[in-house]
Amino acid sequence: MRGQIQTQRQVSYFFLGSRRGMLLAMFNDRKRPFFQSARFQELGPLPHAELVSFLSGLFSQEGKSCPAEVCAAVSETVQQHPYYAQLLAGELFALSGPKVSPDLLPRAVARMLDQERYGFEAMLDTYTPAQARILSTLAEHPGEMFSREFSEQAGLAVGTIQTGRKKLLAADLIEESPKGVWRVVDPVFALWLRARAVR
Repeated sequence: MRGQIQTQRQVSYFFLGSRRGMLLAMFNDRKRPFFQSARFQELGPLPHAELVSFLSGLFSQEGKSCPAEVCAAVSETVQQHPYYAQLLAGELFALSGPKVSPDLLPRAVARMLDQERYGFEAMLDTYTPAQARILSTLAEHPGEMFSREFSEQAGLAVGTIQTGRKKLLAADLIEESPKGVWRVVDPVFALWLRARAVR
């Protein structure tokens, strides 16, 4: 593929994906054919105000009225994630009449989580019980992973947490903020983990 790309002129390629670790490895590993052949641009969450306006416009185009506060709640629930914003808005659309009621949001969230649960369950099954426990605890309590409080919340020894963190970090399931706060990367996966914990 690189050989084909190198023969082309005035053409740009975009490699996009949510698995940042995989993309970084493609372009930063000396043994890989695409080593040092790309510039990195991290795309953060969508702008909240623009997403709210976009969702409101989509409902309006289809003849439904969705109050700004409901669109804002959709945006906040999925933390401005593009795929999940559309998925949750779609569930709301399916449940609603001509005017979307805020009361429908919990049902729409439950439907979204039910739709995504098969993928989440399959992914969770590939990790050890300790690693799954780290994910569940981080979903409930984002923060410092190596504190005594986190260790007690997870019911795991610090050494077990350190080992699990390496694998979960390599899989791009967790991340650390510049302020040292660890969290689950996927906001809806975190939501599903929290919902699963209260069953």
